[in-house]
Amino acid sequence: MSLEKKLQEILFLINHHRYKELIPKIHELLKKKYKSIQLYGNLGLCYLNLQKNYLAIKYFLRIKKIDNNNIRANHNLGLAYSRIGKIDDAITHYNQSLEQIKEDPFFYITLTQYLELLITNHKSELAEKIIKKYENKIPIDLKFFFDTALFDIKFQDNKSLIGNIKKIEDIIENYQDKIDENKKFITYDLNKLTNFIPPTIFSTTFYLDNPKNLLERYYKIFNKITDNYNIPKLFSPPISKNKKIKIGFASSIFRKHTITKLYKNWIIKLDKDRFDIYIIDLNSEIDKTYDEITNNAIETIRTNKNLEENISYIRSKKLDYIIYLDNHISREASLLYNFRLSSKQAVTWGHPVTSGSKHIDFFLTSELMENSFSEKKYTEKLIKLKNISINYEKPNIKIDNKIKNYFDDNFINILNLQSLHKFQPYEDKVYAEILNKNSKIILYFIESGIKNHSQIFKSRICQFLTNKNFQERIKFLPRCDNNTFYNYINFSSYIFDCLSWSGGNTHLEALAFDKPIITMEGKSLKQNHTFGFLRRINQKNLITHSEKEFIGKILEFSKSNNMIEDSKEEISKNKNLLFQDMDCIKSLENNLINFAF
Repeated sequence: MSLEKKLQEILFLINHHRYKELIPKIHELLKKKYKSIQLYGNLGLCYLNLQKNYLAIKYFLRIKKIDNNNIRANHNLGLAYSRIGKIDDAITHYNQSLEQIKEDPFFYITLTQYLELLITNHKSELAEKIIKKYENKIPIDLKFFFDTALFDIKFQDNKSLIGNIKKIEDIIENYQDKIDENKKFITYDLNKLTNFIPPTIFSTTFYLDNPKNLLERYYKIFNKITDNYNIPKLFSPPISKNKKIKIGFASSIFRKHTITKLYKNWIIKLDKDRFDIYIIDLNSEIDKTYDEITNNAIETIRTNKNLEENISYIRSKKLDYIIYLDNHISREASLLYNFRLSSKQAVTWGHPVTSGSKHIDFFLTSELMENSFSEKKYTEKLIKLKNISINYEKPNIKIDNKIKNYFDDNFINILNLQSLHKFQPYEDKVYAEILNKNSKIILYFIESGIKNHSQIFKSRICQFLTNKNFQERIKFLPRCDNNTFYNYINFSSYIFDCLSWSGGNTHLEALAFDKPIITMEGKSLKQNHTFGFLRRINQKNLITHSEKEFIGKILEFSKSNNMIEDSKEEISKNKNLLFQDMDCIKSLENNLINFAF
């Protein structure tokens, strides 16, 4: 076979994704001294598609020895290095590729991969510089999605947080008119080319006291962009015409995950004589939890990121309801919010803020977590389910006495279980005041997985300490597996809540181990998870209503071991009310039936 025919065969196998078959054929040619950019490139692509990233890097680097500015080699090196965690190397090669690209489609593909890498690794300043550098080449819709996704969560103080929020608000305000005037959109074409799904506004939603207005404006723009996709927005199969009510549960994380822990028993325990369950898998990883969930469904719809195909297929099922479980977390869900795929659509409090979309009808919440302030912060009709709204399984712990070494028996060891990005700067002075007023308290936090974030957080608190030596009583516990996390809870004295974003899964787990939690009622659902849990088990003495009262309750508990032990005993008596509560399932069923007629 001539070299030309062999190269044609290579191209055929590449186009048909037959990578394993192709690799030995290319190596055979390389042994015969047929060395070329084309051969190295195709071999690198084979290894890249087989997730053999180090081998892919080896052959893409050989191309650079021939042509250092080769666009595709640099692009693929950016992708391969990002997969193995060599972020600086990935950045170098993505930059080199972008600087050389002239053709538009490949420019957008490289740019989106590069910006997603920067967002994932919290390099928002560099991402902003890249957007600024190429702003004349970036279509307005793509720029909108990346601009609104860039929120630096490593803020130094309240001023920088407010500045971040103001920046996002201004961006959305500025785009409202621009989107109307400009029709040069790219995101739908990118979806066809590369299965691109726009990033979400997830990070920003953590820090707004009332995100309703901003999210309404965000989805108004998002809706205008998707009007240009030429996919019908509306779909109205007659509700309740099915013999049984058909419910689709949609998520990108039907695996072992905090969101799935909250809601999997909605799927498993709904009455199958009255409801047909469909799983709409928005690109979830598969594990034992996934199998457990999908085994309880009539059908699992695995979406393929081709938006038009997904919408058409889901609509063909004529579902009565779709319930999105990972509100604002899932990119796929955020895109689908712009379309009606079933008669009624709902979100939940897995991420406890309103959707902002006019196509989402209901917000499913807990009757115990809402108050007169929080109820005003939704674009959806609020459905307050019975008790804490979920049927949660009690966790099991295997005691590991080595974990006790993280704590100091000479102090009161009080622990916060929330991720550091959920804390807002207004809380810093509260935690400092606790340390200032009692020298026998150590505050423990879970260290951040983001570089330098723990130190920035600690520095924020330290500026309010009356003695710099008090900073030694701010400690961080290593990130860990579930059982180690449970042991952190077990060996702590008690738990204190984050004031701006109350614990959900983590505090159900703490209460399962009889651990007191001091919380403060807030003006939004995101602040009131633990407020609801404690109301359910009649532990209102642990609920405070102001920062002053919160500090006072912590100081009071820290001076009285008897108070801590009495609280543990009371929690132990009542905690089962929180777990495997079938009243929550019945409440969900009744509401779904009521709104179906």
